[in-house]
Amino acid sequence: MVSTHHERASIELMTIYQVSKILGSSLDVHKTFREALNVLLSMMGWRRGAVILQTEEGLLCGMCAVGLSKDESARLNFEVGEGIVGKVFMSGVAAVVPDIAEEPLFLNRTGAVDQSPDETIAYLVTPIKADRRTLGVLTMDRTVTSRTSVFDEDLRLLSMVANLMGQNLLLHRGVSAEQGRLYEEARRLSKALKPVYQVDMAIGESSRMQQVFAEVHQAAPTKTTVLLRGESGTGKEVIARAIHNLSPRKNAPFIRVNCAALTESLLESELFGHEKGAFTGAVGTRKGRFEMAHGGTLFLDEIGDISAAFQAKLLRVLQEREFERVGGTAPIKVDVRMVLATNRNLEKMVAAGEFRA
Repeated sequence: MVSTHHERASIELMTIYQVSKILGSSLDVHKTFREALNVLLSMMGWRRGAVILQTEEGLLCGMCAVGLSKDESARLNFEVGEGIVGKVFMSGVAAVVPDIAEEPLFLNRTGAVDQSPDETIAYLVTPIKADRRTLGVLTMDRTVTSRTSVFDEDLRLLSMVANLMGQNLLLHRGVSAEQGRLYEEARRLSKALKPVYQVDMAIGESSRMQQVFAEVHQAAPTKTTVLLRGESGTGKEVIARAIHNLSPRKNAPFIRVNCAALTESLLESELFGHEKGAFTGAVGTRKGRFEMAHGGTLFLDEIGDISAAFQAKLLRVLQEREFERVGGTAPIKVDVRMVLATNRNLEKMVAAGEFRA
């Protein structure tokens, strides 16, 4: 226990120095406040101490404590105006209880009265303030003897520590608020800068549609043949046109053929063209859709409906980009981007031998 006035002043000075050093070492107030309480109690020979702060809900709850068990610390909960703690918080004025056993406003939440029945225990509470607001309270209790029955010096020291804690809390909350603001701003900017893909004649903001649009943007600049799959009426032609319009071929022709609407013989003539006299009614040479789409994109819809025999002819064109007109023998080379579409299950058709892999 502190003895002479000179020794007391020296110890107080060292205590304040150590506490301020700890509080300035980190913005983790849970860590620094506990360490500061440890120093305060150790240097001054006090029994127990606690920091009790007001929550967002308005309740006063223990933030950290020294000399109390985990269970005891959990019981440091008060309403504003309740008991010594609540009244000091509400009034903003420090209070001293010379003997907790004789004070009806001391609520004995942690069982302090029962732990030392043969000793007189004093309880000191001082508000923790910052920016003209009371943020919480700092409490301390100690044994009272004939030599330590005056509490002015204890209260002065406790108030100095509470003032340091208040400034530290204000700084911590300011930094936390700024971090929260920066996080929200970063989240907002991230959302704003997140790519939003769009295609002509199609609207979709859902994650699935954005994924489709992203794949369109990814595939469009390449020369790769594209297969579109989906039920009838789901907009496969719209996607095919979007691939064409976003590609380097956008100024060249986009030619569409519905394979399911034509017989095999008509489809061959439609796609590859024919020479004069190739069949009855072929009164002149006619270019097919492959030649018409030269330099651009050929969209073959319902590709799953063509026969196996025609699949072989089409496969050669896909591989070699070369064909002959119906009734002709001269090979014709074309530069055509192929986009195919079907609503059929091609995997099952391949397994059943109905479609060439």
